[in-house]
Amino acid sequence: MGYSIKNTVSHPIHTIQPPPTQAPPPTLLSLCDDLRDQKLPPLGVQLEDRPDGTAAWKLEDPAVLAAAVAARGKEAAAARLRKVQASIKLRRAEVDRFEKLLALPSVQESLRDKYGGFDASTGMPTHDAQGGVLEGKALTKAVKDFEKQKAIRAPLEKKRAEEGEGFLEVLKEQLQVLEQEAVGLEQAS
Repeated sequence: MGYSIKNTVSHPIHTIQPPPTQAPPPTLLSLCDDLRDQKLPPLGVQLEDRPDGTAAWKLEDPAVLAAAVAARGKEAAAARLRKVQASIKLRRAEVDRFEKLLALPSVQESLRDKYGGFDASTGMPTHDAQGGVLEGKALTKAVKDFEKQKAIRAPLEKKRAEEGEGFLEVLKEQLQVLEQEAVGLEQAS
C-alpha cells in the first residue's frame, strides 16, 4: 500500500512545480483537488484542507471515504442546480420584461389619445387632441407625459444600444441553455 500512495502523490507533484515566491497556478490546485478527492480516497487516505493553507491527512476505510466523496459530489451538484435555477429565474424575468417593453406602442402612439400633433424631429407633443397648439401648463404637462413614456422604454433602448437589435434572441438562447443544464442536473441527481 505504501508504494501506491507514494506513486499517487509523487506523480502530480512532479508534473508542475511553481516558483516558491508565487501562488500555485490553477493547474496545480486542480491537481491537488483531484488528488484529495479522487486518487487518495480509494487508497484509504483522507486529506483535509485547513484554513491556513496546510493540509492534514489520516488513514480511513476506503468505503467510508468513497461515501464521503459521493456525498460531497451530490452536495456540489445540488448547489449547482440551485444556482442554475436562480439564473433561470432571473433570465426569464429579463426576457419577460423586454418582451413586454417590445410590445408597447411607440411613445407617440401611446400619447395619441391626449395629443394630436408631434414634432417630427423630437417626437414631442405640439398640439392637443383637438388640434390646438400646446402652450404654458398644457405644454409642460405634455413634456412630462412624453418624458414619462420615454423613461418607461429607456431600458429597452439602452439594451439595444449596448447589445444590438438581436439581444432578445440571445437572452432566449441563454435561457434555453440554462434550462437544458438544469434538466441534465436534475436527471443526474
